Amino acid sequence: MADLVAVIDEAVAGVTKLRATLHRGMNPQVRNADERALIKATAQAWFKNHRPSLATHQADSSFKAADQAFASLLEWADQNTTRAKYRDLLQATKGHLVKLRSSGVMVVPTMEPARPQFQLLISDPKMLGILERRWTETLACQRVGAHLAATVMLGGLLEALFLVRINRLANFAPVFTAAAAPKDKAGKSRPLKEWGLKDYLDVANELGWIRQSAKDVGQVLRDYRNYIHPEKELSHGVTVVAEDTAMFVKVFSSIAEQIIKSA
Repeated sequence: MADLVAVIDEAVAGVTKLRATLHRGMNPQVRNADERALIKATAQAWFKNHRPSLATHQADSSFKAADQAFASLLEWADQNTTRAKYRDLLQATKGHLVKLRSSGVMVVPTMEPARPQFQLLISDPKMLGILERRWTETLACQRVGAHLAATVMLGGLLEALFLVRINRLANFAPVFTAAAAPKDKAGKSRPLKEWGLKDYLDVANELGWIRQSAKDVGQVLRDYRNYIHPEKELSHGVTVVAEDTAMFVKVFSSIAEQIIKSA
């Protein structure tokens, strides 16, 4: 099982690298030979290296969706496909791969997950009470099938933990001088109230609070939390279901543990 997880993690890393590379390009369409070569290499790595190792999971819907996405990458690489089209496809592909890791490879426990040890990070009793209550409400949403609500609450909890971790610092300079810190048009770091979950994930990874794999799956949680907007759910054709919630509870618990241990 561990080997299969490593295979999927490698595929996720390839998709993440490709998306970041294409995001840096300036032309609306991808015509650069090096970029096209990377697109083809990423897709070919799936078909030559990753796909054969996941043969026992080819009936999984997430596998089929990811497989089709990589096929589209190969097709598009010989066309003047837009960066926006690649961006949406790669974002969806990462989501399919992470779901595959959860539903097809990782065994989701049926017992209620352990409560994160918030008290090891949070000394303010009022804030501690708020986070513990929201964790309880998140699991209550999961139990009654309110999966989007649970996902949204997990995203909010994660942002709160990052903020608490930052506030424990005696010196905030490393946070605001981090390369991943969001900047305004003048190149000055934005105040924390303007940060989003992606910013917290990027900076926390840069500072060594969370691992790269945690950052990657955390960004999938962020993407799914954004389906709170009905028009996005409609345009992407994605509905948050029980398997998603179970996966994101595990994702949150893992990232929370890393944040707490880093303090």
